[in-house]
Amino acid sequence: MARISVKDNKIHIELSEEESKKSNLNANKEYEFIKAKDGLFLLSEKAAAIEHAKDYSAIDNKIFSLLSDKKQLSNAVEGRFEKLLNKEELSRFNDLLKSGKIVKFKLSDKYKRAIYRASEKLAEKKSEQKPSLEQNLGQKPSVQQTKPVSLQTAGEYFPTLTKDGYTIVDESVAKEISEDCADRIKDKDLFGTKMFDGKYCVIESWLFEKHEPKILEFIKKNKCSDLASIVSNLNLPESLVRVICGLLCEKGDLLEKRRNLYCFIS
Repeated sequence: MARISVKDNKIHIELSEEESKKSNLNANKEYEFIKAKDGLFLLSEKAAAIEHAKDYSAIDNKIFSLLSDKKQLSNAVEGRFEKLLNKEELSRFNDLLKSGKIVKFKLSDKYKRAIYRASEKLAEKKSEQKPSLEQNLGQKPSVQQTKPVSLQTAGEYFPTLTKDGYTIVDESVAKEISEDCADRIKDKDLFGTKMFDGKYCVIESWLFEKHEPKILEFIKKNKCSDLASIVSNLNLPESLVRVICGLLCEKGDLLEKRRNLYCFIS
């Protein structure tokens, strides 16, 4: 027999042990108490609400496509990438960031902004046995260089890189440099990156550190500067300016708004 008790202005229904077993009531479910008529009451189990998971595949495809676009690497910079998304996409992006499917990546702690990357790509990069040219961007060499270090190799890039301290090559030669100069890359006195035209720029750290501040300061002062004005005002070789600006875009300090037009990211 059920007993009724009142506690804190709430009615409690108590069943005997035998009645409790027969009822199969579940404390984890909700029930609706219904008065059918005087003296007759019903206890009805509420139907569980069925929640349909939202399909985020289209949004996810857009987000990861933007992050993997090698021609627009500067779009993946923290603070800029968010502006490419609408409200719903931004909410989904933040969920992916919290879940670890997207990560913030910095080549060095001295960079102001991180670059967003898919976590799988970051894991692949960390698992590589050989150091890559891109991994050394912005990292200090273990021993400060005061002059170019000659390469002990006879590769086709050797004369230019040895003479000038930098070079622009295609992908196959970039791989050759990574293999031939593994020790220098590991010591962080040689690094590079892929530019928007598909070529790879490679530069010795001493040369990058020598010219980076004045190029960055010049563009910052003018907000945006084209390649020709940087070359003429700073009296530097055009190819060297292209290399350094390409690396500054990779770092997230500059944006190549259109070909050879660089803008400072504040």
